[in-house]
Amino acid sequence: MPTFYVSQTATNGYAVGSDANNGTTKALATLTIQAAHTLASTGDTIMINEGNYAEVVPVTKGVAFLPEVDYTVTISGTGTPANIVTTSLAGLATVTFGKLTIDGETIGSTGSAINCGSGTKTHNVTFLGTRIICGALYGVRDQLTTGSTTMIGGEIIK
Repeated sequence: MPTFYVSQTATNGYAVGSDANNGTTKALATLTIQAAHTLASTGDTIMINEGNYAEVVPVTKGVAFLPEVDYTVTISGTGTPANIVTTSLAGLATVTFGKLTIDGETIGSTGSAINCGSGTKTHNVTFLGTRIICGALYGVRDQLTTGSTTMIGGEIIK
């Protein structure tokens, strides 16, 4: 399965990304996680270079989000979103988050750092060493009706 690359900085062999790029190499990385997700298909990997990604990530495909270097990637949202990451995909595809940080400090008082199963509620979400910072009502909100949410290692910080 293909790997797509995301970068805001020229480090770790990456060029600074552009959302006009195809994301298929470190030299042609996208600038945003969302742009790489748009290019990816279920089963693909999105490799993210170090940095603070101030964006909201609606996940609609079963992909893996992995950091280039453990714990050097933070997804923090922008403004005061309801959720930083929302998963909504059909079928029993799996969304995987690696050793990165999802920072929910900026979300509104009723939101979630991660909302699993908004809309379509039949998929799996796996956190492998993921750090989740919860500044609101939920760190991880599990609304799945079929599938599962699994956390292996990592931590939820309130």
